[in-house]
Amino acid sequence: LRETIVPIVREDVCEDRWMSQNNTVPIRVWKNYMIICAGSMGHDAGRGDSGGPLMMKASDGR
Repeated sequence: LRETIVPIVREDVCEDRWMSQNNTVPIRVWKNYMIICAGSMGHDAGRGDSGGPLMMKASDGR
């Protein structure tokens, strides 16, 4: 995977999805780490590519 477009996921939706995967540490515990949740069905990091960067285009196009 070289590039895909993924939507930013609201914090409450992100936490619900995270907890539904049997993760025991709630997302809110990690707030100090500047977490961004993004993805949708069929659009996410490829298997083995989860360490790749997540980048966002700024409003000025950069």
